[in-house]
Amino acid sequence: MTRRLKLTIAYDGRPFRGWQSQAGKDSVQDALEAAFAKLHGGVRIPVHGAGRTDAGVHALAQGAHADVPVERLSSPAQWLAALNAHLPPEVRVTACRWARADFHARFSAKGKR
Repeated sequence: MTRRLKLTIAYDGRPFRGWQSQAGKDSVQDALEAAFAKLHGGVRIPVHGAGRTDAGVHALAQGAHADVPVERLSSPAQWLAALNAHLPPEVRVTACRWARADFHARFSAKGKR
């Protein structure tokens, strides 16, 4: 059983080739999915972002979501702490909460700037 976790992410984009997953595994999405995999026994948990950024672009409040197993960690605060412990210092999850199953970071976004 899974629940949808809504994430707000800040990152320094200099070491990354943008948001979206790349073949070389050097994107912000790749870093987040690697952190989730460490917390879920190596199993990939896809992370969906509100939008993409180019290489080197920074973000203060990038929206994203992931469907996480409920038996792993019981609260968004636990997910936030655990993810940040496994992310590189250039990427931080700044907020985390449960979202409705029909929430989608890309399609539910109210705006981007």
